[in-house]
Amino acid sequence: MKLGEKIFVLRKRLGLSQEDLSNSLNVSRQSISNWETGTANPEINKLPLLAETLGVSVDFLLDESCDMTDLDSKIHHEESEKANDPPEPGRQETTSKTDYPSWLDDLPKALKTGIHQYGWIFGIYLTLYGLGFVIFGIIGKAIIGRATASLYTDSKIVVQPDNLPREVVNQITDQLGQDTAGRNFMSIIPNAALIIGIVVIIIGLVLAYSLKQWGQREKK
Repeated sequence: MKLGEKIFVLRKRLGLSQEDLSNSLNVSRQSISNWETGTANPEINKLPLLAETLGVSVDFLLDESCDMTDLDSKIHHEESEKANDPPEPGRQETTSKTDYPSWLDDLPKALKTGIHQYGWIFGIYLTLYGLGFVIFGIIGKAIIGRATASLYTDSKIVVQPDNLPREVVNQITDQLGQDTAGRNFMSIIPNAALIIGIVVIIIGLVLAYSLKQWGQREKK
């Protein structure tokens, strides 16, 4: 994961705007934008303060082989060790703050990875993917519907059994039946795309709304 992507994701997870981060580092907002897009890199003397503000180490920021999943695994490991360690005498235990709601642990790994990397914006991405499936399903149903209507019109051709051999009549009837069955089978694809798209849209909207609301509560 590149440095700019880490800065963007960490800033979003902390609920900071580019203006907030630029004020903390005493740089311009445009500098933050350039860092996140990869058109420029932070000055070396800014890296320690940048890492401290984002709550990570300089090594993590610079190591492109590490992503947000590695960071969350490390945090989880450290929190587990702290939970198992006996409290120091005379020191009151404090509740550790988790990065995300606990219910995320019940989600599939692919969803958790996307959320850890992009935050609530991942829900918007899912919604857009779902919308793509819905559009594909609508277009597919329209195309197959027109083809079926055309087939229905063709099937209304009157065949005079007295003027044609019975074998020919049977072949025409069988062919029309096979074409209709084939189109009915093909209609399964756009219908499935519609269902998948609607489900993905619902999941994306729920995730985006829930994580956005959770982030706003944590900032208060």
